[in-house]
Amino acid sequence: MKTINEHLYWAKSYLDECGIADANLSSKILLSFVTKIPSIDFIRNPETEVSSEMSDQFRSLIEKRGEDYPIAYLTGEKEFSSLPFYVNENVLIPRPETETLIDWFGEKIGNKNFAVCDVGTGSGTIAIALKKNFPKLHMTAVDTSQEALEVAKKNANRLEVEIEFIQSNLLDQVRTSFEVIVANLPYIRMRDMEGLPKTVKFEPKLALESGADGLDHYRRLLPTAFHSLRSKGSVFLEFGLGQKEALISLLSSNKFSSIEVRPDLAGIDRIIYGVKE
Repeated sequence: MKTINEHLYWAKSYLDECGIADANLSSKILLSFVTKIPSIDFIRNPETEVSSEMSDQFRSLIEKRGEDYPIAYLTGEKEFSSLPFYVNENVLIPRPETETLIDWFGEKIGNKNFAVCDVGTGSGTIAIALKKNFPKLHMTAVDTSQEALEVAKKNANRLEVEIEFIQSNLLDQVRTSFEVIVANLPYIRMRDMEGLPKTVKFEPKLALESGADGLDHYRRLLPTAFHSLRSKGSVFLEFGLGQKEALISLLSSNKFSSIEVRPDLAGIDRIIYGVKE
């Protein structure tokens, strides 16, 4: 049997040859995942031997990582808002910038007895994080993909929150009204898809691309969102680089006012807020 050190040396060398930028980190994460040994212990006990079965599993994961396969899909988990979410190839991997929406919702709305709908919930990260942080909310989460909803339901059960899930193309099948609608819909422009990081090719295209300007989904959502919101209801929407002015115009034309924009931690405009007139 080979030791931890020997496994890490081989894995880093292999991933370096494959051009993986975080070869050392990937090796440690995946070895820790397979052996259930915290990576900090790799330094303390580098000569610990790894069983043949674990070695085979580790080699298989490293070979996949060498193809740019995302670590989150290899381990089946990604942290979001300090919560562990199960993910697979049917859902987009949660991004830290989306946590800006959770924080801003807390400032604007907080823990109120409000009905809130998360449109395009994917793995359920936004809906579940909101419900965990603000338990008085009555959360509904919708997605057009049944496979994505299965992932979201699994996460809701794991994290012990009560959420109503509905399969729907945006709000088409939703018959109730809400105080707040939140959404992180696809917003990548068609021309920008090829320039995305290589790992993105493993994520569902359905969750990424939204027409020539990246706003097709929001263009379809906002008219129905307006009618689904109660008096003075509001929206929180995530968007991409260079889309702020177009989205402000889109909100205004759909009778939303008091529009504000919040940047993410990198200083990039990321979340837009508007109130139903």
